[in-house]
Amino acid sequence: LADNNPALATEFAAAKHAAEATSRFVRAGGRFPLTAVGDVNTYALFAELAKSLINTNGRCGIIVPTGIATDDTCKRFFAAISEAKMFVSLFDFENREKLFADIDSRYKFSLLTLAGQPQPQAEFAFFLTRTQHLDDRMRRFTLAPEDIALINPNTRTTPVFRTRVDAELTRKIYRRVPVLMNEKTGENPWGVTFRQGLFNMTSDSHLFHTEPGQGRLPLYEAKMIHQFDHRFASYEGVAAGSSSTQLPPATPEQHADPAYRVTPRYWVDAREVDQRLKDWRRGWLIGFRDIARATDERTAIFSLLPRVGVGHKIPLIFINEGHGTHLSASFLANMDSIVLDYVARQKVGGTSLGYFILKQLPLLSSAEYGPHEIEFIVIGVIELIYTSWDIKPFADSVWREADEALRERIRQQWRENQDATGGHEWDPPAWVELADDGIPLPPFKWDEDRRACLRAELDAYYAHLYGLIRDELRYILDPQEVYGEDFPGETFRVLKEKEIKKYGEYRTRRLVLEAWDRLFESGAVEPVAVAPAVAEEPVAVQDEERAYTAEEIQAMQEYATLLIAAHAESALRVYAAKILYFCTLRGLRPLGFNWTLEKHGPYDHTIGQLRDRLVHEGYLERVQTQDYGKPFRITPTGEQKLAELEQHDAIRAGKPIIEAVLRDFAGKTSREMELRATLAFLHQQHPEWGYNQLVLALQEEKAERRFAKDEIEVAVLELEGLGYFDSKTEQP
Repeated sequence: LADNNPALATEFAAAKHAAEATSRFVRAGGRFPLTAVGDVNTYALFAELAKSLINTNGRCGIIVPTGIATDDTCKRFFAAISEAKMFVSLFDFENREKLFADIDSRYKFSLLTLAGQPQPQAEFAFFLTRTQHLDDRMRRFTLAPEDIALINPNTRTTPVFRTRVDAELTRKIYRRVPVLMNEKTGENPWGVTFRQGLFNMTSDSHLFHTEPGQGRLPLYEAKMIHQFDHRFASYEGVAAGSSSTQLPPATPEQHADPAYRVTPRYWVDAREVDQRLKDWRRGWLIGFRDIARATDERTAIFSLLPRVGVGHKIPLIFINEGHGTHLSASFLANMDSIVLDYVARQKVGGTSLGYFILKQLPLLSSAEYGPHEIEFIVIGVIELIYTSWDIKPFADSVWREADEALRERIRQQWRENQDATGGHEWDPPAWVELADDGIPLPPFKWDEDRRACLRAELDAYYAHLYGLIRDELRYILDPQEVYGEDFPGETFRVLKEKEIKKYGEYRTRRLVLEAWDRLFESGAVEPVAVAPAVAEEPVAVQDEERAYTAEEIQAMQEYATLLIAAHAESALRVYAAKILYFCTLRGLRPLGFNWTLEKHGPYDHTIGQLRDRLVHEGYLERVQTQDYGKPFRITPTGEQKLAELEQHDAIRAGKPIIEAVLRDFAGKTSREMELRATLAFLHQQHPEWGYNQLVLALQEEKAERRFAKDEIEVAVLELEGLGYFDSKTEQP
């Protein structure tokens, strides 16, 4: 360049010097301690400058790229403003509708507002495309600093939620399940370490061979693997030098051939692999696709591989070998579960499942797995993985560590596969190294329909282990099926569209929900116990001298739920929750629920867990109807339980309150109950509000319901007459 265009070379050198000098200046100057890190970006410096200029009574509003809240390089800045409680709001926009005409439509920017005075919580919205979306309350949600610390304890960056339903559900998951690695506390329950593959596809290319040979192993690339499938795609038939990023997937016939092995683009010497894996003694690996997007069919794609060469776009996870193969299988099943994938989609904002994201995913700890859980999971995983001879070392490890009871379950699972598919004969290829103490069974035969059912059972099982209820699992699978086609959130839209095109239905949703129902009906799992929302000390209620134990609170919850279900007109699920809420307002404190305002009014998710348990125990039963609101009624066994519970002193004291509330709202529709319960909730939260403020807040909260003013007026007057509002409320 200096010879061909000296003027341009001089200009380039000056620009390069200015950029390097500026970078050194901002790093060493001390003015930008939070953002002058990594690849310094001026927008981050601009945001930190704005922060430093605010006085205790001031505020600032700026427009910056959304990376200010999500990028790893901005984590110190975001953590600082979060811990100082300076956050007022962050509203993220995509430029798809050309709010900025000259900017690329894929660009994401945010309206960030900070305050000098501490804020109890901040308001967020993501994936907006027009300013009118700010009026949609379903798109907006709040997070306190402790919520951000719970969900992203290492980076303190904000997760990216499409709706407040996603925010609440994710928050619930993290309250129950820890992150994979907590860098703040040093907790690492699985003892995991990471490696960015074994070979860099660029800098290690001198080690690659284009033909197989003695002492050579295939070099796997990320596009060759998928969930529970190390033979997903192959370079077989791909022209040398092809620039295509897509590989032809293995056919069902190839998958059904246990001797079939994928063809890589390159091979590497086995000694190079062994040198890089010298501290790993197992004959198999666990890796995942680094390239990942929240809008793909699946985001978190983990696979078990043979002991082979691995490119840098398949980061490897090494689990402490003390956990054993059975727990490693459970780890993999958890990583490939649809619940974990749902959470990963809230965090992947770009095209990479980076380590900083992976470490902060909620993963069940190894202590969660007892013999029952291990058996259920391992039986499914071994059939999903052991479909070829080249992965036999994994099956051998499972077999060695299994007791006789688990070995018999594996034999039974293999026979079931054989009965359904015809199975395979014991005919190992010459290249298979057979261990004397290995599994004495040939691989399971690949069958697409059978695998879909196995995966659905694992997805349902993990949803249970995560503490979810059926309605929450329904939401994860398909938000529109729960909330309607105009709901702004999405989870697995691409998967849904692909399956509808291929099968004529969203098969995964059907299979997972059917598997959930079978798990509970068969007694394979117990519903998650309802943890009463009580402190360690008994909670005093109604009478200051009277305290209730956790057992009495649980009995009251069961009794109130069954008594409401015994009234035919109160059998609606959403209606029952409103009755329970008004019972709380009437003074029935031992119910112990924590109420939040959700789509259909005040709700506590433990109500759903309680209901599932009562169904499992035979006290309630589902009504066969398409009406989402009326799925349950009391059974004869439930009526006996009701009579038994009435013998409790605590329940005898509460029964009149429940019956009074049932009388108060006898004959009301679900819509009428939603209106009244929402009004009561808002009034409880803001007793200082007058009528006009209450109406405005309700119309904003329930804009999609379009409650008429006369409806609201009648409801307010009725609630006042029943005593749910005090006399300070303005008359309409």
